[in-house]
Amino acid sequence: MFVKNRKHLTALIIILLIVSCSVENATTGESDQSTIHSNNNPEIVKSTKTSKIIQSNPPAESASKTNFPVPEIVNMLAPSVVEIATFGKSDRGVGTGIILDVEGHILTNKHVIKYATEITVAFSNGQTLKGSKFREDPILDLAIIKVENNDKFLIPAEFGDSKQLKVGEEVIAIGHALGLEGGPSVSKGIISALNRTISTSIGSDMTGLIQTDAAINSGNSGGPLVNNEAKVIGINTITTSGDGIGFAININDAIETSNKLISLGDPPPPGYLGISFDEITPALAFLFDLPVNHLWITYIQPGSPAEIAGIERDDILLKLNETNIQSSTDLAEFLRNHESGSQITITFLRNKKYIIESEVILSEKPQ
Repeated sequence: MFVKNRKHLTALIIILLIVSCSVENATTGESDQSTIHSNNNPEIVKSTKTSKIIQSNPPAESASKTNFPVPEIVNMLAPSVVEIATFGKSDRGVGTGIILDVEGHILTNKHVIKYATEITVAFSNGQTLKGSKFREDPILDLAIIKVENNDKFLIPAEFGDSKQLKVGEEVIAIGHALGLEGGPSVSKGIISALNRTISTSIGSDMTGLIQTDAAINSGNSGGPLVNNEAKVIGINTITTSGDGIGFAININDAIETSNKLISLGDPPPPGYLGISFDEITPALAFLFDLPVNHLWITYIQPGSPAEIAGIERDDILLKLNETNIQSSTDLAEFLRNHESGSQITITFLRNKKYIIESEVILSEKPQ
């Protein structure tokens, strides 16, 4: 009986071993086939899986922006923001600047250094350097000053894209307001409006401005307007008599102008027409029976190209060359792109029924 059971047991063990080997070989075969299949087309298989993940289901981290608290933003920007002290024949002033590159180019407002005969630049680490006027763009109120190249504390700011800005977005203004001691001041607000145009004087308008309620005071000029990602999106430039209204040059225009100034030099004087006007809004058009979206002439500078062209008060400016002039922004951009000495054709409407064309040569704006 023992022998018989032993035989049976031996037979059973042999059967189990055979079954086990068969299963192992089958598993190994599937694994080998999978490996062979994968090795035949490794890039296709991997690329297909990755492509679906990236395009159809991106990680949350890459889709969202990184917003920093205000104290951290200030610390991040501090090495790139400088205080500019100017000395002239009869006065002294204080402004703010932003480091553009390690070559020593610093961006600020033109009016900050307009009357300066001596410029001093103070950095966040306590170092000071002598600065000199390098380039200027009077239309955008921008200027570049140059300091001696020193990589140790020339840390360029990080710039954003002003085309992506939205009304209501939170921003902070950094600058040396009122020239007070103890480092730059910080004010927080929102973007109140975009693409504003401000008339600074007859025939000279600043366009594409960011309006903000972040406090901007004397001394803030040339400093950065910064978003929550610690990126500079504007250059603080103008305060008004209104409460909570300040303006900054959008950073895209500022950087484009800076690049041109550095590579090409000072731009030629823009063309000057010599008019004041009101933009014809739908309300004005309805009230006075005027064509909407044009400029209603309210004043002509004596001796200006506008007077020479025969323009009169209450005429309506329609076109300059083939460019439709529908806003102050259109006029400012046309004059910026047509330097003094350019001959142009002016088209205007008189008494609501006569369309008049006149050729005239643009002059340089009087000092």
